[in-house]
Amino acid sequence: MSGYRSRNLSYILIIISLFLFFNIVVKGENIHIHINGQDKSQELAPVVQDNVVYVKARELARLFNAEINWQQSIKTLSISDGQVLIKMMLGNPYIQVNNRTMRSKGSLLLLYGHTYLPIEDIARCFGFLFNREGNNIYLSRPETFIRDIRWGKGGQAIVIEMDNIVPYRINNTNNPARLELELEKAALADDFTDNISNKNFYLAVTPVAEEARLKISIISQYPIPFLGDRSIAEDGENLVINFLPYITGIRWKKDQLEITASGQMARPEIMLLQEPRRLVIDIPDLMLSDFELELDNNPWIKDVRVSQFTYDPIVLRVVLELYPDRYLHLLEDTVSSGKLVFNTTERTSLTDLAFEGNGIRFISDNKISPEIFKLKEPDRLVINILNADRGEGFRDRIDVNSELLKSIRTSRFNEETIRIVADLKQDIGYSLLERQLSDGRFMNIILFENSFKELLINDSELKTDLVLSFTGEVDYEIKESSGTLVLEVSGVKSAADYRVPAPLGVIKDIKVKPSTERGEGIRFEFATGEYDNYKVFSSKPATSITLSLMKGKIKDRKISNLILLDPGHGGFDPGAVGPSGLTEKDVNLAVALLTAEILQREGYNVMLTRNDDRFISLKDRVEMANSLEAMLFVSIHSNSANATYSEGTETFIAPNKVASSQLLADALQQNLLKELKRYDRGVKKENFYVIKYTDMPAALVEVAFISNPHEESLLASNLFREKAARAIAQGIMEYMQKINNGS
Repeated sequence: MSGYRSRNLSYILIIISLFLFFNIVVKGENIHIHINGQDKSQELAPVVQDNVVYVKARELARLFNAEINWQQSIKTLSISDGQVLIKMMLGNPYIQVNNRTMRSKGSLLLLYGHTYLPIEDIARCFGFLFNREGNNIYLSRPETFIRDIRWGKGGQAIVIEMDNIVPYRINNTNNPARLELELEKAALADDFTDNISNKNFYLAVTPVAEEARLKISIISQYPIPFLGDRSIAEDGENLVINFLPYITGIRWKKDQLEITASGQMARPEIMLLQEPRRLVIDIPDLMLSDFELELDNNPWIKDVRVSQFTYDPIVLRVVLELYPDRYLHLLEDTVSSGKLVFNTTERTSLTDLAFEGNGIRFISDNKISPEIFKLKEPDRLVINILNADRGEGFRDRIDVNSELLKSIRTSRFNEETIRIVADLKQDIGYSLLERQLSDGRFMNIILFENSFKELLINDSELKTDLVLSFTGEVDYEIKESSGTLVLEVSGVKSAADYRVPAPLGVIKDIKVKPSTERGEGIRFEFATGEYDNYKVFSSKPATSITLSLMKGKIKDRKISNLILLDPGHGGFDPGAVGPSGLTEKDVNLAVALLTAEILQREGYNVMLTRNDDRFISLKDRVEMANSLEAMLFVSIHSNSANATYSEGTETFIAPNKVASSQLLADALQQNLLKELKRYDRGVKKENFYVIKYTDMPAALVEVAFISNPHEESLLASNLFREKAARAIAQGIMEYMQKINNGS
């Protein structure tokens, strides 16, 4: 009887075990397994035990293109795809992978006469990326392997060498000293090398937990000189992150102060302050970093402080605390290089101020480096001279009887600065000349004259564009004569250092000559090939003359000429994210779709680089525009900055395409300002990849700052988006009308 009871108890335990097991199987039926985008759940018949998902071993091997072998004597399963050999023993949690062993979250199971394997560990062993989202499991092999991360462009860029470009994004870390990049369907190559970690930067590369992606973190003790979208480029199959230059040294050498950087520096703004006496040097577009400081046994400088003064705009501030009566003078010929050099000098006396010919003249005891800038309404030229005093013959005011000037005024602007203000009658150019006198003093001349600065040429399928720039407003006439387009510019001289580019497109040859036809001036002779007509897009007088030589009649081509709109970011890449979570990619797409709708209603042919939420590489956007031979390209973005107070609207063109794109950018910016009423940040030149490498006129608009809480709320508003779209569409239509009709 007791044996009978024992047998009944055994049967009950078996039934309970089977009941528990079949409950597990039922749970497994809710699991969906996707391999390279296809649902393979039915073939794999997943089951779950202790939160580990198992699948049929034979079906998994088939889907992995691998061979499977069962050794009954040792209860061991082998799977091989020719490169990876995996062995797992029944009930054993260890996996042998080639010549190494690893512990699995599960073990080999035998169910219903089939062997089952823990899918996560086996998939990873075969090089698949594993991503689980609830009951959905996604397996995919890496589409790219990261082989090297290294410095490029002499330390001005980081190059991520990979097999091919995959979706990527820049994460907002809210930490200017940390840059975080994520790549989807990416893995490190076995021979990966880290060639960027040094005393300033540390590289960390890690897979994202439970996600099929790779995170690349670049960490520094200083703010990283990175400018978001404008820093990202693609070079072949490599990803490039361009950096701003950063400070590398402050050194005292042979009675000179040298400030060095990793790249070119712009001219700094300089202030001399008192109590204590200090020289403040603000260097734009320069970042703080670890730098060499060598000021030992220095009789001029007591102390140095360096800080990242602002992030919008980016300014590095160097404060030199000076000994009494000491001053340093900037050598102008070192500006725009990787070094700023300051000479020692004494306090200078300014004497003998006069207006002679077309210039202001005065004498200084020492060499000076004045700050000179123009102001409008009314037109004025301001000259600030630091560490100076007014001496004999340096009057408070000089009334001038000239076509150019009304008067000259001088004053002590502050304890250390003498200011000269020239009240102008017109927007005239100027140049600063300096001549050393026989007694060792210096004659300084601010000469008022317009000079030719630059000629830019850009060629496209439709037209050849010319832009001529001058230091002030000039008058001009254009004539056509037997294969030559002649531009006569009056009241202007040729600068000694001007450069003329090589002929391009319709332009076959360029000659620049002095001209006396309309007074002193310059005559530009453009030998031309065949063209239909020319159009002028500048008023008279003008500081720049823009004209296009049209290769064919286009007034009836509005329908056939393609406008390509480019909503920035998308898919895996959200772009910037606002304080409340609004993503840039969604704003960009919404504005682009509305813009397209307006233009299409007006009869224009419009396409978008994306019309839904998907990732498109920069290279693919450019290739799409060029292959479609679009007439123009407008990329739509929302701006972002570390400082939440940054605000306003700005438009960018590529420096290599000013001739073709300035007119488009001006029309877009003016209409955005008119419609949105935001702060005017202007039209700027920047090497954004998509506007640099597209063949047609191209501009990138930053509608507003998604990082600014107020402007984020505007960007979330349908009304504001409609206004932005209307402004962009109107800007494009105005540009098209000018191209069709000329000025």
